[in-house]
Amino acid sequence: MKTKQFNNIVHHRTMEIILKNNTVKDSSKPLINEIRDVVERRISFDEQMRLAYCQPKWQWN
Repeated sequence: MKTKQFNNIVHHRTMEIILKNNTVKDSSKPLINEIRDVVERRISFDEQMRLAYCQPKWQWN
């Protein structure tokens, strides 16, 4: 369950990056590099869970 929740967080952030890049045509950084940066600098799993549960907009299925 925790793995699914963490993946949902990463997926949500990835979608935000894709949407932002689709609206900013002159992005100076390739999309794949920005996604990689987000994944590489992600905070610990426990911190991700704590932050996610503090945000009521998250809906776990």
